[in-house]
Amino acid sequence: MAEWCLGAALTLSRRLVAADAAVRAGGWPQLDLGPRELSGSHVGVVGYGPIGQECARLFGALGCRVSHWTRTPRGEGYAPLEEVVATADVLVVVIALSDETRGLVDPARMKKGALLVNAARGGVVDQRALAAALREGHLGGAALDVFDTEPLPPDDPLRDLTSVLLSPHVAGVTPQSTGRLVASVVGNLTAAVEEKKIENVVNDAPARIRRRDGSGK
Repeated sequence: MAEWCLGAALTLSRRLVAADAAVRAGGWPQLDLGPRELSGSHVGVVGYGPIGQECARLFGALGCRVSHWTRTPRGEGYAPLEEVVATADVLVVVIALSDETRGLVDPARMKKGALLVNAARGGVVDQRALAAALREGHLGGAALDVFDTEPLPPDDPLRDLTSVLLSPHVAGVTPQSTGRLVASVVGNLTAAVEEKKIENVVNDAPARIRRRDGSGK
């Protein structure tokens, strides 16, 4: 997912979709696209779990200045949400959707001309406000892998905006990631049978599972 975020940001900043469309249509707009470099820009990451941390590493390796916000303050580069949103040249959203994070990112509060990359969930970003910010030219572009309604409805205004890169919720879908997922499931099943610690528990289930009779034998 972090690779998708980096690729999406590069696609937006270098105007690759517009360049491709222009050349296919017979054009050669070398001076009209307005591309810009990511290196040296400020990248803000909303969410600092494993994906957010990998985003910070990848963008940092490209020469970007990276700050981040997460609900539990931690890590070098942490800053208040308002500051991250308002100052980032590229805002990368990779935080989980919950009642607390629904509508968390208001595109109208972003820096003018900034780019938005959302690989979290559609509800984290105010999608109606995003369409308005893009239509009015407040934002320079957006790359979206997630939407309020999926698949994206045929009449959704985002479809008509050439400054938006649309992706069908596949940022984390690769043969490699699928293999890691299967390996994790098998590992946890094995751990459960052997009454060892289960990894990545996200609810109130115990980290160890005992047999039905409670004997553990």
